[in-house]
Amino acid sequence: MRSAGALLGLALLAGCRAIMGLDELGVGASTATGGAGGSGGGAACVPESCPGVDTDCRKRGCIAGGKCDLATMPEGTQCQGQGEAKLCDGQGNCVECTKKEHCPGEELCDASKCVPPPCKNGKLDGGESDVDCGGKDCAPCPDGQKCSEAADCASGFCEPGGLCGACQADGECAGLKGYCEAGKCVAKKDQGEACGEPAQCQSGHCIDDVCCEEKCSGLCEVCSTKLGASEDGTCSVLPTETPCRPAVGACDLPEKCDGKSGECPGDVLVKDGKPSTDKSCEPYLCDGESATCPQGCTAAEDCIPGYGCYGGKCKKPDGEPCGGAGECKSGFCIDGVCCDTPCTGPCRACSLAKTGAKNGMCAPVSAGTDPDGECAPGVCTGSGTCAVGSHLWSKRLGDTDSVYGWPIAVDGAGNVLALANSPGTVDFGGGPLTSTGGHDIFVLKLAP
Repeated sequence: MRSAGALLGLALLAGCRAIMGLDELGVGASTATGGAGGSGGGAACVPESCPGVDTDCRKRGCIAGGKCDLATMPEGTQCQGQGEAKLCDGQGNCVECTKKEHCPGEELCDASKCVPPPCKNGKLDGGESDVDCGGKDCAPCPDGQKCSEAADCASGFCEPGGLCGACQADGECAGLKGYCEAGKCVAKKDQGEACGEPAQCQSGHCIDDVCCEEKCSGLCEVCSTKLGASEDGTCSVLPTETPCRPAVGACDLPEKCDGKSGECPGDVLVKDGKPSTDKSCEPYLCDGESATCPQGCTAAEDCIPGYGCYGGKCKKPDGEPCGGAGECKSGFCIDGVCCDTPCTGPCRACSLAKTGAKNGMCAPVSAGTDPDGECAPGVCTGSGTCAVGSHLWSKRLGDTDSVYGWPIAVDGAGNVLALANSPGTVDFGGGPLTSTGGHDIFVLKLAP
């Protein structure tokens, strides 16, 4: 007969399986009083007397027929393993986990232990291009890490040497169908998204700072709602009367959209012989050929009214009002009119109001007057000189034509004797006298 010690050893080798009842081995079970069992007896089974050791996940017990058994606790039952709270695995073992939900954070349950997931376990797993990065499952690798294709790199650029690096040009991002921005390959933008250059757009058209569906290059076309498009990215024709080309010169006219075509109408200039839009070309008129002001003339018709063409320049003739010598053909602006001479010296002027002669002709100031205060306390004599003393009498003779008086004398009776000439008609009091040609000479005696 085999010894009880050998039978007990067999039961302990059963491992996770419930050990067989001792009666099946031909040994009587112990009784509650601890007496020796008989052969094939019917004594009651006591769990504490069954072979083995109780744990949190396996308990000794009895089954029908008074046989010993080891019962396993259900999966998930709390247990204590090496001082830490753990779970029963349903097989009698106290383990760290049986499924991912038992592990903290992103850790996985692998062989009843919580472990970091791939891409975070500090190891080069299959499918990774470098430790914990690259491949289909892990995040892209930073610059300097190994790569096999552009998608392995955070920059989107895998250098020829197999390391991730910063891109330098858009062409280096072709593998990701993107463009290079600040050292990284960025996916090209969809229609309507903001852009800075054509390479950033899938369409290849960056118009009005948005990715546009088409080239949209007409001066009357826009692709941004800020400028009048129906929606960002859609090329739209601007409404009628929208300015599309500004004037580039004083003889140019601005163009406007017609509301139908995306193209701006052809350039239109101010017509020949018409004044510039802002009058800045005066005294010249636009020539109909250039957008800028003409710099010369060939005829009076090239100049504004009041000017003539003299030596290829628009100037005012003698007698025309002026604001400066540069306006006058003579180069002299005297008494507010263009004068035929510099008209210097006392008691000489160039305006009808001062001399009685026509505007623009330099002549002596009318006798007995001193409009410019040159003879004070005296007055002008009418011959271009000043008379000293008080004004006694004066008389105006002649018409708007030139009348020149040279020698003037006074006899003892106070009569004034003068020698004069005139090309026109004069009346000294005895009726009109008309020149027969040239400057006729007259001898004149005037009584006080």
